[in-house]
Amino acid sequence: MPTYYKDGYKFVAPSNVMHKKYDVYDVKTDKKIASFGDRRYNHFHDSIGYYSHLDTNNIARRKLYKMRHEKDRHVYQSAGWYADRFLWT
Repeated sequence: MPTYYKDGYKFVAPSNVMHKKYDVYDVKTDKKIASFGDRRYNHFHDSIGYYSHLDTNNIARRKLYKMRHEKDRHVYQSAGWYADRFLWT
């Protein structure tokens, strides 16, 4: 399984959770924090890189995603928070 390190987190792709793109781990404790992203759907831009073939770079889709997930994307270290920062930025 490919492992990526970015911004102090360890990302493992593909996730062990069905249909999820990434598992996120704390680098210091190696404890799993969250699983995020759905492999069946595209995203704006994968800044981690494993699923960059699903990039759309579509501003309108990004705006709709951010509106739809306004509440959960601001909850620190939630799946929505990771998706917002690593797939939709």
